[in-house]
Amino acid sequence: MVNQLTFMADFLFRLNKSIISGMLFILINISCFGQFTKNMLPEKARDYVLSGKINEAIVTYASPAKNSNDPVWIAEYAYALALGGIYDAALIQLDRLWLIEQVPADVHYFSAQIFALMGYDNLAGEFWKESAQNRTPFWITSKSQVLLQQYRRKSPAIVKMNHEELKAKFKRANELASQNSFFQSIVLFQEIIDQYPDEYLPYIGFSITLEKIGALQASVQALEKGISLVGTDAEQQEIRQFLVKRLVSINQKLKAAPGNTTLKMQPVTVAEDKGPQMMAYAGGMVTSSYTNVNCRFGYFITGKSNTAIDIGMTKTSTGSSSNFGLSMYSREKIFVVGYGIQATIRDGTSAFYAKLSVGLSLMNKKRTASYDIFLDGNMGLAKGAIKTFNMSVGRSMYFGKRK
Repeated sequence: MVNQLTFMADFLFRLNKSIISGMLFILINISCFGQFTKNMLPEKARDYVLSGKINEAIVTYASPAKNSNDPVWIAEYAYALALGGIYDAALIQLDRLWLIEQVPADVHYFSAQIFALMGYDNLAGEFWKESAQNRTPFWITSKSQVLLQQYRRKSPAIVKMNHEELKAKFKRANELASQNSFFQSIVLFQEIIDQYPDEYLPYIGFSITLEKIGALQASVQALEKGISLVGTDAEQQEIRQFLVKRLVSINQKLKAAPGNTTLKMQPVTVAEDKGPQMMAYAGGMVTSSYTNVNCRFGYFITGKSNTAIDIGMTKTSTGSSSNFGLSMYSREKIFVVGYGIQATIRDGTSAFYAKLSVGLSLMNKKRTASYDIFLDGNMGLAKGAIKTFNMSVGRSMYFGKRK
């Protein structure tokens, strides 16, 4: 009896050992196969890129890249999308990189290539500078220039925008910048500038966003162009002086930065006590017989007050006019009061008005944006001038923490 029990125990032990060994063998091989398959995917996708099978490359990259935080996967997937002319999707993928703490040099290379494919060589140069430390990824070295020439957009597409579309795009560019979607934001600013190269406000927003990502040289160039477009009127001298001070500040950062370096994929942190904090507002009111559109761009001088440049357009059944001015706004909880001076140009003649604004401003939790309702009263400074009242509904965007 004892011998039988000993035999059965020994048999069961050997059986369990065989089962466990078999299971381990299966698991190890499945794991190795899975790892083998995983390692084969980028090689397969890269082969598709090199052979010009761009759609196949996009499909092969898509699922792994979307479900991975590997920055190289993401950047190569975005590159494949850009080769296929799907630029918006490529930029969305690139904006995922700002959430990753460290990215290798390959990521900078593909980011630059995407801008080059879109026709923005100046931006491409900000993200990649060839050096002993920065080398073109080995797998694409022999084909990089061929692919760039073959798939490069001949010239950035300029799609005509009406005033409402322009306002919406400007607002969207500011929103994306406030959400750290910098790649999408700077391209939107570039598109606005391409269509309206003689307006200085887009250059200011462009410069701010470029400075945030550390593209200091490009930020300086955009700001210099914006300053050159500011008018020479006395009312605009304060604007020019403020922008010149900001230009000096960015140039100082640029001189302190090491030369021949590429950007880091993290937004630049600006100390709260350095430089003014910015805001931008767009709004208006449209009815069957009356249209009023106005924008405001300014900076905070205290935590509750900001000084701003006002630009607007009013259209009625009797004609249209353009408005330019300077104003000061102060906030107390949700209530806002503003005052300033405004010049109205109509039919070649100009008139000056004192402006008073009262309104409500509903801030979001992050204090990066607010929905605003303003009632503006304008009283002419000339004898016998009429008084006008306008209502404006819009949205403000705030850049950085206020003082």
